[in-house]
Amino acid sequence: MRIGFFTDSYKPYMSGVVKSIDLFTAELLKLGHDVYIFAPNYPDAERKKNVYRFKSVPAPTNPGFRLAIPISNRVVQEVKELRLDIIHTHSPFLMGWLGRYVARKLDLPLVFTYHTLYEEYAHYAPVGKELARRLAIKYSRDYCQSCDLVIAPTKFVEKVLKDYQITTRLKTVATGIDLTPYRENDASWVREKYQIHDKEKVLLFVGRLGQEKNVTFLLKAFRKVLDSITNVRLLLVGDGPERGRLERMVEQISLNDKVIFAGRQEPVKVVDYYLASDLFVFPSITETQGLVTLEAMAGGLPVVAVNAAGSTVMVDDGFNGLLVKADQYLFAEAVIELLTHETRYNLFRKNALKKAEQLSIENMTAELLAGYREIISARESHQQHLA
Repeated sequence: MRIGFFTDSYKPYMSGVVKSIDLFTAELLKLGHDVYIFAPNYPDAERKKNVYRFKSVPAPTNPGFRLAIPISNRVVQEVKELRLDIIHTHSPFLMGWLGRYVARKLDLPLVFTYHTLYEEYAHYAPVGKELARRLAIKYSRDYCQSCDLVIAPTKFVEKVLKDYQITTRLKTVATGIDLTPYRENDASWVREKYQIHDKEKVLLFVGRLGQEKNVTFLLKAFRKVLDSITNVRLLLVGDGPERGRLERMVEQISLNDKVIFAGRQEPVKVVDYYLASDLFVFPSITETQGLVTLEAMAGGLPVVAVNAAGSTVMVDDGFNGLLVKADQYLFAEAVIELLTHETRYNLFRKNALKKAEQLSIENMTAELLAGYREIISARESHQQHLA
């Protein structure tokens, strides 16, 4: 099969969407399929044969992210020459719009993965936040309705889309996890680098340091954890617009020697952070899947997460982690519970590894291909009926 991925988010920028594209691309190629990626250009972007770059400009609110200019005189002809069987978009906006345009021009099946609950980002609007939320929902609904298949990364997102009264064919396919690095990597350097003692417990957060990730809540909850347990550190892996404010907050509540800002890390190194930690803490309330949660489980980490959005699907409460209300005291209590009860912790750790095995990239790619074949078959049947 020859597949075209159209995405607004791609390397060298790193995000959950980019990880998903990379994981599925690698597995599809391994299975003998051809994948072509259409994405924004970056000044330092690596040139690759099957990646088509489009002119772009820095995003006003996030200069590290670039917005593609989805205009090209040749893209329809290029896709035609590639003889694509399917177009799969990973955003409903700039490159997603272009992907849909090309699919319509060439009468190709169109698939869209609903990676992000866009309406939950309405708080970034300078004014009219509720209006921005309603417009995001309407635009998302209209885009989904124009597709042949919409992929939801979790059952939670599938339910959200049904609540939006989307009637397009829906299929839940989680972004799988490549387990190989977790079996081969040596993570001892992480504790050495940050001078973390063997007897110290490490809480880990991995994600963008943006308002929607709720890291302020996490820092306040961590302050309460330290009232009961002193031999614990918090590692924050990631970067974003909130970093400066969060660093100032750490100083204000006297956490300087307990909180480590590790910054953005390459994916292969992030695996080492999982392997070097003891517990994954995830306060986000906007995730569609929370791929980092699954990555943490692949590293054998039980999870404490806010009981919201994608976390409710990824974390099995009382089995491989604990889900709690967005209350600092309850979150802190859950962390303390797992760090101080060794038997329960070890059971959760074992169950976390099982969950990661179930959602391996091999299994999830098989599901994705099944979805592709379903809509191609449906189209062929429809065309035969019309003939």
